[in-house]
Amino acid sequence: MPENSRGFSIGVEISSKKAQQLHEFLLAEKLLLKNFRPLKSGSLVAFPVSSVSASQWKKIRGNFSGAKNVRKRFDRRKTKPRNMREALQGRLSKKELSLVPSAFDSLGDVAIIEVPKQLKGKENAIGEALLSANTSFESVYMKTGAHMGLFREEPVKLAAGKVKKFATYREHGCVFRISLGKVFFSPRLSTERKRISELIKKGESVAALFAGVGPFPIVFAKHSEMEKAVAIELNPAAVEDMAHNISLN
Repeated sequence: MPENSRGFSIGVEISSKKAQQLHEFLLAEKLLLKNFRPLKSGSLVAFPVSSVSASQWKKIRGNFSGAKNVRKRFDRRKTKPRNMREALQGRLSKKELSLVPSAFDSLGDVAIIEVPKQLKGKENAIGEALLSANTSFESVYMKTGAHMGLFREEPVKLAAGKVKKFATYREHGCVFRISLGKVFFSPRLSTERKRISELIKKGESVAALFAGVGPFPIVFAKHSEMEKAVAIELNPAAVEDMAHNISLN
């Protein structure tokens, strides 16, 4: 009997000493069900297989003495969803799924997302979905407003994962500490920072206004022959991050 939705399948059971050879044989014959896990019981191993004809069973038994057919509940292998929407299948309605954002900012092991107001109350589910689809992330924070005020603070709230005070972001051979929720930073300006650095001539002095945590002047220092940069920033948290980032780089 082939696999069904309850996880039952026919299998081929053999001693563990011959299991590796049988596994390779079933793969070569395209009989192995790869989306189910083998089962080990004492000194025996059972491999889940697709429908096997009488001639195929004869071939298996001819090559592997002691092999026998069994019917067991094999566990499905867990597969990583390809994106947030796939991970949210069954948790959100079709209309809600259409509103799930496909874009997000990546700050090292921290993701920053914008959740539409129509999905209020679904933030944790969306954050968990992003973590399951992108295993490089440890935390997902959601923006709770635009950057605002004299210090251009960008408010965020934890949606899923670990609580973090800082994100560590890398760009063009530079590394930056970013205080989450206290400063403005955009990884989307990465290409622009590199482009401008290539325009700076040897010996020039550069003014970096609204310098934030220092990405522009630090990338300039890394990728140009400038004489110096003067970085101007009012936000105390950003200034502290920038001083730290200068020492890092």
